[in-house]
Amino acid sequence: MAFYEIFWCLPLFFASVASAVTLNGTVDYVYDGDTLSVTDKRGKRERIRLDHIDAPEIGQRFGREAKAALSTRLRGKAVRVEWSRRDEYGRPVGVVYVGAENINRWLVHDGYAWKYRYSRDMEYKALMESAQRGRRGLWADKVPMDPWVCRKLKTNGALPAAERVCR
Repeated sequence: MAFYEIFWCLPLFFASVASAVTLNGTVDYVYDGDTLSVTDKRGKRERIRLDHIDAPEIGQRFGREAKAALSTRLRGKAVRVEWSRRDEYGRPVGVVYVGAENINRWLVHDGYAWKYRYSRDMEYKALMESAQRGRRGLWADKVPMDPWVCRKLKTNGALPAAERVCR
């Protein structure tokens, strides 16, 4: 790379670094397998959507187990959330850490969540494939329903009331 090319890239580098935000706080509530609430030292509460993953819906098979696992692992614990964007509901979308442990990756590794289908992070893909091979968590089902399929069926009203698995 030529000398002038390095300087051309610097604004892009600093713009991406500058947009990252760190939230330190305590997990006070887990809504489901990929959404939780963190309160910082000042008492400000943020609802966080976990990045790179998609957990089963609560009414879906394994949804309650994913929520329980995340709650057991994090409720009342001090966490660090690294985020750089908000979703369409205004929630920070980020990666949650307890110490050095990446909780988002743990959820995928242990079979509590899928790698989000639009995530380009290849480590999540490898973790999901490992969970599938090991039939861990939701992968114990022969054909687990992807949460985005479940949400689409629910939105379209395609599931009969008796078969509704996506509440």
